[in-house]
Amino acid sequence: MHRERFSPERLRLIRRLRRARRLYRKMPLFAFDLMRAEDPSYTYEEFVDDLRLRNKPKVRKAKDQAVSFGRYYRIRKLLAGYHASGDTELLLAASKLWQRLRKPYVVVAKLKDERFEFHFPPKVPIERIETFTLDLRHCKTIAQVQECYRRFSSTINLY
Repeated sequence: MHRERFSPERLRLIRRLRRARRLYRKMPLFAFDLMRAEDPSYTYEEFVDDLRLRNKPKVRKAKDQAVSFGRYYRIRKLLAGYHASGDTELLLAASKLWQRLRKPYVVVAKLKDERFEFHFPPKVPIERIETFTLDLRHCKTIAQVQECYRRFSSTINLY
């Protein structure tokens, strides 16, 4: 294994930097004076430069807020299908879902003369809403619709 050798000048600067930081940690008020006593040509600008952090700050990757919405994974699935097949219908469907991404779900159930409208937050997965609509199709009475809604709303987190 080959180790990189530093020049004597570079080693002197590295040691000076470490000494300045160590003294500053122990005695922040007197660190510059102590460094200056060792080397009279040492300037305040060099001291401040020695204390400056050399490493880059970590780049924090921002989280995508869209992931938390219920339609997001369906959009991703449609886009993957579009990239695989080139079918523009999939792209159009993904675009329509993206426009409604942050809007709440509205499920309408019609039973004879009655019309029921259920509103759900947009963070509920779309698959759950689809299973709810399938369950509503099998309901014949108002009591069954209300029971179906009660079961569904108790299994999801509405907030």
